[in-house]
Parts: sequence; structure tokens; C-alpha cells
Amino acid sequence: MEKITVSSENENYASVNGVLFNKQKDCVEYYPAAKDGSFTWTKDLKDDLGNSHFNTSLVTRLIIDKDLPPEKFEKTFSALDHFPNVKEIVIDDNNKTGLKKMGNCIAKEYNGETYLWAFPPKGSDKLNIPHGITRVDLGMFRWTDVKKIALPDTVDYLEQTQQDVSIESISVDLNNKAYSSINGVVFSKDKKKLVLCPGGRAGKYTVPAGVEELGELSFRTCGRLTEVTMPPSVVRVDEDCFFCCKRLLRVNLSPNIKILPGNCFYGCKSLRSVEIPDGVAQVYDSAFSDCPMLTKIRVPAGADYHNNNPYFQTGASDLTIYCEPNSSAAALAKSKDINTADLSEYKPDTFVVPDFAELADVDNDGYVSSSDSLSILRSSVGLESYDENRFFRADVDFDGSLSANDALEALRVSIGLPYSIDN
Repeated sequence: MEKITVSSENENYASVNGVLFNKQKDCVEYYPAAKDGSFTWTKDLKDDLGNSHFNTSLVTRLIIDKDLPPEKFEKTFSALDHFPNVKEIVIDDNNKTGLKKMGNCIAKEYNGETYLWAFPPKGSDKLNIPHGITRVDLGMFRWTDVKKIALPDTVDYLEQTQQDVSIESISVDLNNKAYSSINGVVFSKDKKKLVLCPGGRAGKYTVPAGVEELGELSFRTCGRLTEVTMPPSVVRVDEDCFFCCKRLLRVNLSPNIKILPGNCFYGCKSLRSVEIPDGVAQVYDSAFSDCPMLTKIRVPAGADYHNNNPYFQTGASDLTIYCEPNSSAAALAKSKDINTADLSEYKPDTFVVPDFAELADVDNDGYVSSSDSLSILRSSVGLESYDENRFFRADVDFDGSLSANDALEALRVSIGLPYSIDN
């Protein structure tokens, strides 16, 4: 449908340029899915566009009325996801919104800072954030075409507050006084602290040698990472470091960290085991909140397994804590009905963690085909057996079992479609 027309005698609806409005013409009821071109957001519209009637539109140019008040504009851009195909945003220099155009982006001044407020979600896989912007939230880059961003020298605050972030790589201007970047990951200026790994980065990641600290929320919602390895130089891991890394199968910890903090692995729903190094002196049990696939944790002799959250639950039904019999870890495990075993019985996992690109390639021939899909389906019903390595390649949805859904995901990829698990 490209346009909707309404009789002037209709008591409930009206139409303007093929768009369906209520009778008062201050609320958009429906924007035709096949209608392309521009849409003007005027001060007369009451609707904040935060609903589904724009989800399938082909609007490529969004025009902001110069008389739109600031509170309306804020609502509009909280719903920018509802303009999935916009390539250009137009705003008058004399607008009343308190916002301004900077390059192809929209910026907002607030408390002496300049925030990246909006940008066209479609049309390019790279965004050069304009000079003058000081604060950026990567949560804005959900479900967009943008895969790479370049931070100017003026940005001094960076965060990632949402899942499904599309950004895979971040570069930083050499003159930036707060940040630097190595291979698309953001670090402090002196490169001793890992500040932020972009949420779209996939597969295995090794922290560079010389890095000493992994910052709070530094890997937040990196939902496509499968394995992270730390060098011995890392001595500190901050709270919520791996928050909601939902496909993280393994973390190889530095032997020189001293504390495993609260919520460190919160929401790591695919994490299978954690081998805590001998040098760790204190472990907060909430580090493993909401890790339902966790089967074993190695707690070294002398480590204080601290109950910092009596209500925490791993959600794991088959967890064993390997520790000394009379340790704080053993006592805490007993209080929460978690299985324990002697520390000497612990054996590290030996399976090879697949890179994200290796998922579904169960015959290991370098690409995913219909034969991979068929093999996974056969295995799911017991007609074919897999070793550990093939199993982890085949478990595309990371739920710990093989099913027709995994086979369907493999089939999607074999014909050039993306994994639905990325959506």
C-alpha cells in the first residue's frame, strides 16, 4: 500500500498526502508501508511516533519542523527506531528545539556537554562523529547499517547501554585526550585500561599485552563474543565487566587478578565453566548471577568466596564448585544447595570454542551448506553423534542442546540469510 485516501464525510479519519490521520489531523494512525519519500514532524502532531505504524515505512528523509518544542523533539528521537530507512535528517538552524545539525548528525547541548542525539540509521556502514560532540551512547546504534564509528578528539565520555548494538569497530582521533583505540576496541589514553569493546564485535578476542584493567561494563552486551583471553598484565577486573555477554562460552582469566567482583559475569547465559586463578584472594558469589549453563567453578585454596548477595542465583541446575572441603566456598555452596567436589578433582574444559563465523559449519569445510543443516537435524534426533567440538559448532542458538531450530539457523546461513539469533 502506497497511500490512503479518506472521504471528507468520514467522522473518524482524515488523510494528508496519502497518510492516515485522526479526524483532527493531530495524530498519525497509519503510515502506508510502501510509501516512500519525506515525512515532516510538525508541532501540531500530538503523537510521539513511539508505536508500530512507522516500522515498515520507506521514509528516507525526516524533516523536523522549526517550531517543534524541545519536549516533542526528545520523544521523536527516542522513537528513531521507527524510521528504519531514514538516510537524511533535516532541521532548521532557527529551530526551537535546542538541538543543532552537525554534519549529518543531530546534537544536543545539556549541562555544558554536547551529546550525539540522532543520526541517519541507514545509508552507510561508517559514521564519522562530528568534532564538537563530547558524549556518545553506542546504544543508539541498534539495528542500524552503521558498523564502524570514528570518534573525534572532543569525545570524553562513551557508554553502551543497549543490546543488539551494530558497531563492530571504533577508531579514535589521535588528538583525543581521553581515549585511544587498538584494533577497533577503545582504551584509556595510556592504553592501560580497556574502556569499551563494541557490542557488534564477534568471535574470539584477546586483550592486548600491557593492559592492566578491564573497566566496569567494558564488555557490556557484547552478545557475539564467544571467548575472551586476558594477558598476565591484567590485575583488575571491574564490576559488571562481562554483563550480558550472552554467547560467551569461555573466559581465560589473568593469573594476576586479585578479586573477582560482583556481577562480573552477570547474564552470561552460555558460559560453561570458570577457572579462577590461584592468585585470586576474594570472589563475590554474585559474579555468576544468571549463568544457567555454568557446570563448574574452580575456587583456589585460600580464596574468600564472599556472599555479597544472599538472593543471587546462577540459575544453573548442574553446577559443581571445586574447592577445599572446609573453605568459605564449600560453606556457601552448602547453604545454597550447590554441589561441591575436591579442588584436586577439577579438570579444565578441553573443547575448542568456535569463532562466530564457524557456527553451523559442522563438517569444518569453511562454509555453511545444506549438508551442515541436515547433519545437525540428524544429530538432534539421535541419528548422528558429535564430539564436543562439533557440538559447540552445531549449537547455533547457544541453548546447550541440538534441535530443529539449530538446523534451521544453519539452513538460513547456507542461503545467505543472517542468523535470526542476531535480530
